[in-house]
Amino acid sequence: PPHSSSTTASSFKAAAVSSPRSSAASAPRTLFQPASSAATVSSCGDGIIQGTEQCDQGLRNGTAGSDCWSDCTPRAATQSLVVRCGDGIIQGTEQCDDGTRNSSILADRCRTDCTAPRCGDRVKDAGEQCDDGNGVNGDGCTNDCRLSVCGDGVVQGSEECDDGNRANADGCTNACRLPFCGDGISQLTEQCDDGNDVNDDACTNRCKYPACGDTIVQSGEECDDGNKVNDDACTNACTSPRCGDGILQEGEQCDGGSLNSDYKPNACRKDCTPAGCGDGILDRNEECDDMNVVNADRCTNACRLPRCGDGILQGAEQCDDGSWNGKQPSRCDVACRVVAAASSSAPPHAVAPAVTSLPVQPPYVPANPPVTTPGPYAANVAPVPYVAYPSTVPLNQTGPAALAMMAAGAGAGFAWMRRQKKRDLP
Repeated sequence: PPHSSSTTASSFKAAAVSSPRSSAASAPRTLFQPASSAATVSSCGDGIIQGTEQCDQGLRNGTAGSDCWSDCTPRAATQSLVVRCGDGIIQGTEQCDDGTRNSSILADRCRTDCTAPRCGDRVKDAGEQCDDGNGVNGDGCTNDCRLSVCGDGVVQGSEECDDGNRANADGCTNACRLPFCGDGISQLTEQCDDGNDVNDDACTNRCKYPACGDTIVQSGEECDDGNKVNDDACTNACTSPRCGDGILQEGEQCDGGSLNSDYKPNACRKDCTPAGCGDGILDRNEECDDMNVVNADRCTNACRLPRCGDGILQGAEQCDDGSWNGKQPSRCDVACRVVAAASSSAPPHAVAPAVTSLPVQPPYVPANPPVTTPGPYAANVAPVPYVAYPSTVPLNQTGPAALAMMAAGAGAGFAWMRRQKKRDLP
């Protein structure tokens, strides 16, 4: 170290220090002793000025604030120590200086550049889990010298995400995985998530609550076609179509749902057929309904009360040609009484043997009756119950009368079948 060569021992203040090595055991010892000291052994740094030492402050030699250099020569007040890392003296910008103990490979040592141990110096010191010193955050050792773990906020390794929090439903799970339907965690866009592959339980595989119309047949549903067509094979209530569900399906003539009734007038019947003549219920536009196919009783098969002019021979009527009563060539007047002809060679109507076994039938009403031809009845007709046709008209060729009888029979047959079907219903 630099020092002034003109400095003499007499320029330093004496200090009383006892020394067993001095020529006089009881004589005082000065901090800075001249080179001509009587000491014969010199040990710089032992705190004893002896031999050629000009000063000796022991371990303080050469340290900041010391007046003695490490070679036991005095330091002038204007002089300053030269900063040198590794001299064991912390000075200048040094953070530490352990002298020869400085190390850049041993843990918890002052580094060889006189800096304190720190995260990033490639040495795993106390409190550090790792230290790779590379500044790369996602390589297994973070930049704060911690081993990589899910939740440290750094995406690394097999992690898909890492938001560093403990919120499980925020877009990154606590397992550092991106959310998906079926991971067992209900995310913001999911109604539910049970984490299984069962589609018809309380949470579907689409992470939705079960509902009619989701195309999945759930408990309580008979079907689910996922559309809004109500009259197909599955209703919008996810039930199979049936008469009485209030939906007019194929094969049904009506369906009032719970209003279907076999007893209420004008209601759709329980077999989804409309109210009509012959069902035994007096509906609108009906005068009667005896639910039979007897046309000559108190209620006609058209559900009308019997009357003269309805074309049905009944009661005290002698004849009934319907709308032809009182018109030529009919021999039945408007009061349903037979009008005798002035003269006629035809046999009496009532005694015509060939027609006594014929049932009562509606009168023959031609669509466009010719004026020049005779009417359907003989000139001389007898009282009811039967109306005789001229012998020139075969019984199997009675024209409209035969068609009317066939239609009446067909209608009666259908009515009977409908009643049977009602009886079979539960």
